Amino acid sequence: MQNYYAARRYSLEWWWAVINIVIMLIGCSFIFVKIFGYQYIPTKEWMALSSGAATAVGIETAVFGVWATKKNVKDPPRFAQAVKVVFVFAFVILSCLFLGRAFVFSGAPLIVAAIAGGDVEAQYVVKDASSWGDGKCRNPVYLEDMKGIFWDRLCFFPQDLRVELDPGSKIAVTGKGTFAGLFVERAGRMQ
Repeated sequence: MQNYYAARRYSLEWWWAVINIVIMLIGCSFIFVKIFGYQYIPTKEWMALSSGAATAVGIETAVFGVWATKKNVKDPPRFAQAVKVVFVFAFVILSCLFLGRAFVFSGAPLIVAAIAGGDVEAQYVVKDASSWGDGKCRNPVYLEDMKGIFWDRLCFFPQDLRVELDPGSKIAVTGKGTFAGLFVERAGRMQ
């Protein structure tokens, strides 16, 4: 009887691990899309609507990360090693929390948009269009009311259009997607 419960517990742990790893890999999908030269951006409405679910999934993946890390720490560490363990746990918690939130904000909607998306338009409000950006995001236009450091900007925005944009200006972004977000194809100032 005891073997049955041990086997069942092991089976549940295994499935919990598989589900969380899949969630985190799908949460990384926006990075892979960006590497291949596309930009996916969630809509403001989706980010507001799914904020609670994103937090819940983020906390759940962080709990999984702590459990998986603790399971692999065998002996109680000495003080010098304890400092390393604290940093490892902090990194695991923050990265799992981020990937769980990314799964809800962009990962799952990105996959749905790629498979079954249609032509959509989303409207955003400009926060800043004057910075030069960096090597990964040249000519950025920063957007208001967007949570997260990866979804708060449009990259490679044409310079002639950036000149016309002031903080508070509205822009329309069109591309393939759903109500949750879209792959940016065109963007321009709204009149």
